[in-house]
Amino acid sequence: IHPHPVGDLTWVRASHDSIHGRIVSHWKHKGGKFTLEIAVPANTTATVFVPTQAESPVLESGRAAERSPGVSLLRRNTKQAVYKASSGRYTFESEFSMGP
Repeated sequence: IHPHPVGDLTWVRASHDSIHGRIVSHWKHKGGKFTLEIAVPANTTATVFVPTQAESPVLESGRAAERSPGVSLLRRNTKQAVYKASSGRYTFESEFSMGP
């Protein structure tokens, strides 16, 4: 799951019916805050890219994403954090600006 916020696009909702079930992704960007809600079907994992500022924390359901059950940090750079998420529903939040 790899959202690409651009221009004046403020939200996207998408789903895909995979052989394991429906994968859902919904993101919104408002006032420097990025929220990504996902659903990963049973017996499936997802690689999740969360846009974020360099040192800003990424939260999942209100706690540090790295401490959330079913979520593990794969890597992070100055523009995004990448997680592995097991089956379930997740809500990621980050600080994100589309400016230069």
